[in-house]
Amino acid sequence: MTTTDLLITRYRYWPILVMLGASVVWAMLGPQTGWPRLINVALEAGTLLLALTRSGRSVQLQWLAAAVGVLMVAISLGSIAVGGPGGLAALAEAALAVTAAVAIFAGLARQLTMTLHSIMGALCVYLLVGMFYANLDQAVAALSQGPYFTSIAAATRSHFTYFSFVTLTTTGYGDLTPATPLGRLLAIVEALMGQLYLVSVVALVVGNVARTQPERT
Repeated sequence: MTTTDLLITRYRYWPILVMLGASVVWAMLGPQTGWPRLINVALEAGTLLLALTRSGRSVQLQWLAAAVGVLMVAISLGSIAVGGPGGLAALAEAALAVTAAVAIFAGLARQLTMTLHSIMGALCVYLLVGMFYANLDQAVAALSQGPYFTSIAAATRSHFTYFSFVTLTTTGYGDLTPATPLGRLLAIVEALMGQLYLVSVVALVVGNVARTQPERT
């Protein structure tokens, strides 16, 4: 296997995209509390592991990110096991999502040419941003007083995931509305990030792919 073949294999992001899709589906349709949440933790930890193998960064940075991942998984599992505050597990999962996003973005930045796999990597980061805010919103709701949404007294993981991606894409159905100033602020930041990411990073990657030769698969 040549060096080029190794680089192409390193920057193939479709397994991460599949795992992220499974994670979103499970968050929406799976059981919302208790031990079934371990599946979400496993999927997010697997996403981070795959992201590290494709980041192309130094071994030291990969080990540091892996250590962060192990710590966050341990915190999440411990919180679920003892029935502790759901906010702690959600914060740990948010940290997993952002660490994986940083690892993938680092890999994209190291690529000399953009390919179709680069587009998949950019989409992975986009999904991870949505998952990060879903977990962050859930953590804020669990650690604060009162309902997070004006129309729902006790929101579930499915509600937070749905609201996050509706906000990220600025769809704005309006069926879920944050009830607190902090919740509204997070929604504003997520909407801005989603739009800026699409018009800058994704547009740049797609534009560069159109100007390069297709890679050999």
